[in-house]
Amino acid sequence: MLVRTPDWQQRVRETLENHAVADGTSPIRHTRQVTSYGGSGTTALCRHFANAGLDMPGSPDHWPWKHTRTPPAAHDVPDDFRVVYVYADPREAVLSLFRRGLQVGAYRVFHLERPSESVERRLETLDRYLDAGVDDFGLLGHLENWLHHPSGYPVLFLDFDALPDAWPVVRDFVGLPEEYPCLDVRPRRSPLAQLEPSRAARLTAMYQPLLDIIDALPRVHLVP
Repeated sequence: MLVRTPDWQQRVRETLENHAVADGTSPIRHTRQVTSYGGSGTTALCRHFANAGLDMPGSPDHWPWKHTRTPPAAHDVPDDFRVVYVYADPREAVLSLFRRGLQVGAYRVFHLERPSESVERRLETLDRYLDAGVDDFGLLGHLENWLHHPSGYPVLFLDFDALPDAWPVVRDFVGLPEEYPCLDVRPRRSPLAQLEPSRAARLTAMYQPLLDIIDALPRVHLVP
């Protein structure tokens, strides 16, 4: 997660200006993109693809494309544009944010604006967030937006934990050669397993609608 300093903001402005097409209608020039609501190995997969020489976003930390909640229109992207949307357990993602103190910054990344005072109070601690019972990060809407993305380019939905088995599909989708190796997916520490049961139950209740959608999805699923 990036810290928003004046220097960082200036770098982002300059990067987006450099990515804009000549007539100013679109800042998207890259043809490969990885997007998620976070906590899904997104950064690692972005780096793996970039190291392979794929045409990935050149902005700092792939912002704002890595966590953008708004799919672009087909006329705003270049030919052969395609997206890998990675997802994992949203409860783990939220707990990770609070554990690292990144919850307010994550809200800004997801919504591209500062939280209101009432939202910021809810985000002060995990218990306040659970007491409110409001998905301020909008993770359900994030996934639904991309599931119903505009026609004209494909999006491959991927359960990150399934990457080793799904690698041939992912590799062919982004255009890597057959011999290019899969990203090394290592077992991750589960903050949910360490959470006190009553808190875990409240967190599950908040994200049950999103969990239901994820459970119903194939572990790798192409939406053209």
